[in-house]
Amino acid sequence: MRDAWPEIPIAEIGRVVTGKTPSTKCPNLYGDKYPFITPTDIFEEYDVATPSRFLSEEGFDLQKSLLLPRNAVCFTCIASIGKMCITVEPSFTNQQINSIIVDESRHDYRTGRLLSGKPLRGGQVGDFVVVDCDSHALLGRILEVKLPEKERLDIEQQLGHTPDPHPVAKLHLLGALQTGTDKVISGIPNYPALGASVFAASAELVSHFASSFSLKDETDEKPVTLKLGHVRDGVGTPVEIQADHLFARHCAILGATGGGKSTTIARLLEQCLGGHLFPKIILTA
Repeated sequence: MRDAWPEIPIAEIGRVVTGKTPSTKCPNLYGDKYPFITPTDIFEEYDVATPSRFLSEEGFDLQKSLLLPRNAVCFTCIASIGKMCITVEPSFTNQQINSIIVDESRHDYRTGRLLSGKPLRGGQVGDFVVVDCDSHALLGRILEVKLPEKERLDIEQQLGHTPDPHPVAKLHLLGALQTGTDKVISGIPNYPALGASVFAASAELVSHFASSFSLKDETDEKPVTLKLGHVRDGVGTPVEIQADHLFARHCAILGATGGGKSTTIARLLEQCLGGHLFPKIILTA
């Protein structure tokens, strides 16, 4: 099959940038503003680097021609060759890393993930999926995956052989997207028919769903946006929601002991106070 794959120059995918290390004799070039990625910050089990150093505004001014935008693909090419990651915010790298800034005007936004060898997930508990439903696409999350009883017993009896299972998934439908537009609709306008196609939902789509829910703003004031976290396996794709929707009536933070309820509440309050929004009642137990 690979013989049939077309070969194209990297230049047709995007622009290649080789990083550079600012002089360590100039401490003013380093700070806490822009991530500075080196090979030791990239781990094979993750597609996002964890930089230990950052550049300052002075460092940015010195190396701004080497700035990598979000979704740039980084490859180590010296010493530990072959490690890869994707940037989640404007970043810089050292000279041991070559990066490709994908031309998103010519290529699909997922090209970066394909170049880095990180496939879209799908079919596992917790994954988000899209169900084709005529004039709408339904966003759902997989709650359960199981095999029909007969198939499960057959597989157990044929250990060592490659099975051809037909798993069944249980979904929790979250909302709808109007086909042909980016308009998100709360609730489920209509349900899918038997045999409807199901697709893996991209992290960007999940983020779009969350950020689109809001009450109609009757004032000219800019709404307060709260950062809830990131989509799992979403290369740092943020999940944000407008505070007017989250606190329209009641808001409950639920979870098991040690699950992060207090931390979540503290983070939400911090963002609310920063936006001069004051929730009236707070209860924690």
